[in-house]
Amino acid sequence: MKLSGYNRERNISESITIEKTSEGWNIGGFGMKRRNCDRTGAPQLFIWCSEVNISCPPDFGSLMMQLWNEIERNNLSEDEIQSRLDELSGWLGVV
Repeated sequence: MKLSGYNRERNISESITIEKTSEGWNIGGFGMKRRNCDRTGAPQLFIWCSEVNISCPPDFGSLMMQLWNEIERNNLSEDEIQSRLDELSGWLGVV
């Protein structure tokens, strides 16, 4: 699955790969080694945003945690998870 954000400086969309784990997320891509993160995506998600100059809303970690909890409660399919990630992607780079 992927999560994307809009880089205004370069006027392009940047993406990383993301996978739910039992403890949080596994995030990698864009030249970053895959790494396990907590349920908010920390630290890798926020390192990525900083490195590629994508603004991230202050409460984005909470949104990632809500998605993680929703997947746990409702056993979402991969298509449903990607759809939610696409919705969250709309917030990256907008701030």
